[in-house]
Amino acid sequence: MREYEDQPLGFLLYQVMAALRPLAAAELQPLGIGLPEFVCMRNLSMFPAQSNAELARHAGVSPQAMNKVVRDLQEMGAIERPTAVSSGRSLPARLTPKGRALFKRAEAAVRVADDRLMTHLASGERHELKKLLHAIDARNVGSGVSTARSR
Repeated sequence: MREYEDQPLGFLLYQVMAALRPLAAAELQPLGIGLPEFVCMRNLSMFPAQSNAELARHAGVSPQAMNKVVRDLQEMGAIERPTAVSSGRSLPARLTPKGRALFKRAEAAVRVADDRLMTHLASGERHELKKLLHAIDARNVGSGVSTARSR
């Protein structure tokens, strides 16, 4: 049996993130943001007008931690939230034009980090890895998205 087959998935994912996090942080640092800000902007680019609680759930952090990220991005002019809403208490966040431009640069920076991490993988292996990770993404579980079992 290969060594990796005996490792729990969570451990392997943790190891990958431990290797990727400093690479991504180094690439994002010149833009004045970190990985939490990138994840927040990524979520807003895919699902605009999310509340702080929704952003926190999608990022896997506490609402308090996300509140700081959102405030920092607001101060940078990257996202905006209304001062009041007609119903409820949540203030949906949206990327501003400045935020969309920053996000594009940040996404390119994170791709550089991805490439550094996966430098020893062939192009097809990179594609397959991303495909498999997408198939098991927690947001896809139970949503009708097919899994990798169709191989």
